[in-house]
Amino acid sequence: MSGSLSVPFSAAVEEIRHHQPCSAIGFHGPGEPSREANDPTVNDGTRSKPCGWREWRLCLELLGDQPRELSERILRWLVEVSPTWLSAWWEACQLGLRAEPTREPPTRERSHDSMSDRGRSPVSAVERWWSRTAPRRREQLGIYHTPAELRRWIWRSLDPAKWSDPQTGLILDPAAGTGEFGRTAIEMAWRETRDPHRINELLGRFHSVEITLASYLAGWIEWGRLLLSLSGDDRVFRTPHWHWADATRVAGLCVDDAARRSEASHESTWFESGSRQDFGWVVGNPPYSSRVESSWPGIERLLKGEIRGPGGDDSYFRFRDRPLGERKTWLHDLYVRFFRMSQWWTHANPNASVALITNRGWLTHKTFRGMRESLTSSFASIRIDLPSSQDDVWFDIATPVAIAFLSRRGKETTATDPAAQHGPRIEYRLLGQEAVARSFDPDENEAETGSQLSVARVTRSTPLEPWWEFMAPVSEGANTESHLDENQRRGAWLREQGWSLTEIFQRSGSVIVTARDALVIATSRRELRDRVERLLDPNVSDAEIRADYFARARSRRYAPGDTRGWKLDEVRTRLRRRWDRHDWKRALTRCRYRGLDDRWILWDRDLVDWPRWESQATMAHGDWALVARRQSPVDRPANYVLVSNRLVVDGVLRSDNRGNESVFSLHYAANDETAELGGAPWRLNLHAAWLEPFEKAICEAWSLDDHEAKECVGLATLAYLYGILRTPSFQTYFQSELVRDFPRVPLVQDAELLRRFVSLGWSLMRLHRDPVRAWNVSEESSHEPTISMPASRRLNQWVGTIEPMMKCLPSLEWGESDSADDWRVGAHRVVSRWLRERTSSKPRRPGELNAVARRRLQNLRIRVALSQQLERRLDEEVGKFGGWGEIRVTLR
Repeated sequence: MSGSLSVPFSAAVEEIRHHQPCSAIGFHGPGEPSREANDPTVNDGTRSKPCGWREWRLCLELLGDQPRELSERILRWLVEVSPTWLSAWWEACQLGLRAEPTREPPTRERSHDSMSDRGRSPVSAVERWWSRTAPRRREQLGIYHTPAELRRWIWRSLDPAKWSDPQTGLILDPAAGTGEFGRTAIEMAWRETRDPHRINELLGRFHSVEITLASYLAGWIEWGRLLLSLSGDDRVFRTPHWHWADATRVAGLCVDDAARRSEASHESTWFESGSRQDFGWVVGNPPYSSRVESSWPGIERLLKGEIRGPGGDDSYFRFRDRPLGERKTWLHDLYVRFFRMSQWWTHANPNASVALITNRGWLTHKTFRGMRESLTSSFASIRIDLPSSQDDVWFDIATPVAIAFLSRRGKETTATDPAAQHGPRIEYRLLGQEAVARSFDPDENEAETGSQLSVARVTRSTPLEPWWEFMAPVSEGANTESHLDENQRRGAWLREQGWSLTEIFQRSGSVIVTARDALVIATSRRELRDRVERLLDPNVSDAEIRADYFARARSRRYAPGDTRGWKLDEVRTRLRRRWDRHDWKRALTRCRYRGLDDRWILWDRDLVDWPRWESQATMAHGDWALVARRQSPVDRPANYVLVSNRLVVDGVLRSDNRGNESVFSLHYAANDETAELGGAPWRLNLHAAWLEPFEKAICEAWSLDDHEAKECVGLATLAYLYGILRTPSFQTYFQSELVRDFPRVPLVQDAELLRRFVSLGWSLMRLHRDPVRAWNVSEESSHEPTISMPASRRLNQWVGTIEPMMKCLPSLEWGESDSADDWRVGAHRVVSRWLRERTSSKPRRPGELNAVARRRLQNLRIRVALSQQLERRLDEEVGKFGGWGEIRVTLR
């Protein structure tokens, strides 16, 4: 390794000086450093900022890590083959790039061993650069290094003899990163043939597309390093097809000629090249993220089957020729777009193959049923490769992943095969990791057999009804067929015997979406009151309000904070006209914001875009409600459920943008917008079909008469539902069913177990009612609405035999109980989330809090620890009756 690379240096920089930047590709000349003009997707919200000194620090680091002679040869090669690289380099020099790169201190080693941890490749430097420079953007775009073992496994699985054959068509990596998949293919082909002619054939067929400038520039360096290291002559190999573009933006998806000309005016050569539909191979590791701020209309129409021409009518939003019927779906995830594009790119090639590394959500989740049906209709064979054990980590990410292999070869034969009438056969392979510990060295001469992945088990099954699921095994030692049957049996039993929340409650509604949390939600009433006074004060300008609460504009057409239907100046004028000196105080109320983090909200029709009066009118006055998701991530526990007796805001359970939460309030008001305790009457929000069997059950469990049962049947229902849905063994045993739709809950037949669910569920509700208050076992709910007080007191009498357990409060100091800090409600770690919103340091330190906040944090941790005790107690009660497979339920 040589020392640091100086700039300028040697004759390479002299060559740079003789080349003027190419204005045709969007870069400015000296003194005019470009910004948004040179970023081909700056308007779609999915790319990093354009070239700047940080990107060139990365390039210097990569070049400086090479022997000096090689780094100069790489730079000369880049000057010749890449005008984009040359122009960006020139711009960086104009921005004042220093002579010596600043070396960042080494990052601390990760605590667990994954494939991506092994070795320090140049690509690892790119990952580290993203981690320290733009960690949030890295997470949003899913920029993670694909381990060499996985890349080689994919190329071997596709058969090198086939993909290296020029007759099989073009090869595409649509989310290339730094081009690792392409270079791995070249390395394998070179090792096999040592024939420059064959390598040039492969380079001519291989197209790699990358969306971020940093990875694109670093990719050029790595391509130069590889090709120059394989041959001493710079002119032996042809230039790779290495595109800086959005792979989903292609001419073939433009709605008309005008749109095509508009896109072509500022897109790269990929815009035309990517319109081909005869690619023979699509290979890569597309991003898994769901955070798509906006996107190009062409890919949206393709997902919905609205593109004219071959391959354009397959819709992921339809299943069995009917719309999915879901207002918000998970089909906007980035990797879903690459699946759909892969279908389109390979439509005209009957022998095409696709191999993508993806997360596992699409295999079984209900929302993706249209996608799965479309894939099985387009491809003759589908194979899913999975780790043989949950302990096998392929990437340094929490999301479980799989490798999907799809082939069109033999589709005509499959269509006429009688065995295919029952559905296509999906093959699942469990892969062992012990055989992939060695890294590949292109200069190594010994055999490659030591790096072969081992196949622990191969099984086949047809997609499972009713949602056409690709149900996969979960562990190496499990009997796969029995595992599939067991999951089906459990799901069918819960669908048949369980009550969906929509079958228990008459009405439900979405949570509040403010569209401007920074303005209308605060941690204290005083803070929100001060904001209102500023809004009403004519001496405070609109510009000051925008600077304080709206960091950036949502659209270039509007000022920060404004939208098509909401203008700050007009809203302030209306508020001054509507509100007198004290009227606005009625709009200040408590809300549940994230997990058990309660805030204050300014609940007003002029300030909140979707106030949800119809579903949360009674909750503003303390009515109880259950909060749940229609669907939840398949790779996480099915714990997306919470109770609240105050308003509920979007994001209380989730951290993604795939759908929102629903609220099932215990009562509803006759007049939603004017419901008050002494005004419009409240009505019980439960179906009669549920009330009849449940009233009978609680009468038997507590020896009540009909009047006593009716007095508290509503609150007892909510306590029963919450008790079951927060039981960890219930979440695990029925996980595959609970994540598909609104949760279903069986009505247990045994009176003793029913009493335990109601009692422990009610104790959990009381714990979660006011999370930061000091816990008192004898506390009465004096602040509850009048309509609920009799039922609350009655339930308090019922749970008296359970309360002694709650009197043994743990003496918790900060850091003493790590398990309490890991306790989750949906996507949120409750304690960590509460602390994160109130501290600025990383890691979060309670020492930053004042005395009152520290006391509240301690109270929250105590309540969380008690919640964990209650959940363990719920599991113990279920265990006494033999587990969920043995519990008797009341037949519907």
